[in-house]
Amino acid sequence: MVELPRKRQTCGCLKTGTYISLFYKRLICDYNIFMPFLRSAFAVILFFLFFPPIFANERLEEVAGKGLEIQSNPSGAAVYIDGMEYGNTPVYIGNLKPGRYRIELFKEGFEQYELNIILREDSRLVITVEMESAQGLANISLQRASGSPEDLPFSPLLFSVRQDKTLSAIHLTSDNKAQINLPLNMNNGIIARAFGWEDTQLNIHLKDQQPLEVNIIMKSAAFKMENISQSRRRFNPMNPNKLGSAQYSFEVSSYGKGFIVIFDSNGNEVIRKQLDTFDTWVQNISWDGKDSQGNILPQGLYTIVIEAQDTLGEIHSLNIKTEINYSINIFPLSLESGVAGLTFVPMPDTLPGGSYQFNAGIIFGSFGIPFKINMRISPVNNLELTTVFSLNAGTAQTGWGFSGSVKYNFFGGDSLLALSAGVSYAWASGSGEYVLSPGKGVGIHAPLSFKLNDFSVVFCPSVFWHGPEGFTPELLLGLGALYTGKWITGGISARGEIDFADNKFRFLAGAEINFIPAPSYFIITVHGGIITAAVTDWYAGLGIGFVY
Repeated sequence: MVELPRKRQTCGCLKTGTYISLFYKRLICDYNIFMPFLRSAFAVILFFLFFPPIFANERLEEVAGKGLEIQSNPSGAAVYIDGMEYGNTPVYIGNLKPGRYRIELFKEGFEQYELNIILREDSRLVITVEMESAQGLANISLQRASGSPEDLPFSPLLFSVRQDKTLSAIHLTSDNKAQINLPLNMNNGIIARAFGWEDTQLNIHLKDQQPLEVNIIMKSAAFKMENISQSRRRFNPMNPNKLGSAQYSFEVSSYGKGFIVIFDSNGNEVIRKQLDTFDTWVQNISWDGKDSQGNILPQGLYTIVIEAQDTLGEIHSLNIKTEINYSINIFPLSLESGVAGLTFVPMPDTLPGGSYQFNAGIIFGSFGIPFKINMRISPVNNLELTTVFSLNAGTAQTGWGFSGSVKYNFFGGDSLLALSAGVSYAWASGSGEYVLSPGKGVGIHAPLSFKLNDFSVVFCPSVFWHGPEGFTPELLLGLGALYTGKWITGGISARGEIDFADNKFRFLAGAEINFIPAPSYFIITVHGGIITAAVTDWYAGLGIGFVY
């Protein structure tokens, strides 16, 4: 269809006959002008028809049956239909005739609700209403108590207390005032806080919608220091990053200055350090196990004393004990083979009791794109549990698997030799075997390592049974070397898998690096290598996690 050119705004179709009214001719002529508007209006109408609950406080639904059913949240609202009372929600009225009605709901403490409806003869109309709390206005002003120290900073915070006892911040103007809406006929909890001042808590009860003036007078707080705690009762300064230090936390109520003083088991002062001026409630300090000259201290029990002086010159103190123990070794290990260690060889090291490591990672290669989540945890010293969940989504059919292991360390820690024994179990669906692991079945492992400063050499013989697929075990021989530093660990490893039943041999080798960015507990892992069986494949992987 070709549109004819027009010489003027009026339409040339006026010449087509006299049976079409001028209005419709104008509409046809201005099709391109009206239709975008009509389409938009139609879309908006459809949206409101199909999604009214997003904007409305009620939900209307027609179901099989007859009559009218009204529900409300909360229930117990008085129901009026065309001015006549019909009880309290939830209510069902089955004797109403079809037609138009006006619905009104009343409940103390909530806004009145009104709705016009059309009741049909061949269906039941169900109305569900979310009642809105009746609101009143409170004008709140926070002020210093008379006689308060003039040089004491006053920067208050204001919170409302929700029904679940959590706090919601209320914005204050520069002159420490706020105007807020609160439900009527309810006790509305308000808390005012300011560092250096006593907490003030009160209930505001609004009886009507007339604005209520509330003045909160705050008194200066006496200096207190309490609730000292530490992240680690024992730590090894040689462990990487935050794992080689202890963090201390305590609370103060007002401004002051302080020192951290550390004594050894003989009562000798090994370090004294001035703290920043207290200007908030929670204070945090870190100690890396060194003395005033930066020398790492010997193993033993140390007393940490926090001394503080308030603005009046009075001394306050807190103390807690911390142990330096060089047998505690916390550093990230790979779980690619199902037992914690390097990628292709388990290691005898176990986390100290209460520590854990969590990782997630993905590898790339011609075999698909396996993704895994793994965790190692030590419930008590020398015992470690691991679990691994893997998903291979890069093949024609997505498969998944899981594995777990238990490892017990007979000796190790800060000694030159370390020895452990462990057992592992792995299962996988048809295409879910994790390519870097020995596969499905049960394994027994005996890793042995020799440690010299930051380097460890590890050897691990293992036997592995693949269950119903054959009772003759595979022999696994793993060898590797690990470096542990303050912010990086890494190593190389290799494993040979000898399958006596099928006369097959597989060789796997790779390198890995774990970054621990300071100051944190996070781990970023990069690794890669080769897999040689009938053909040689490569792989590369990335991971992220944390160790504590």
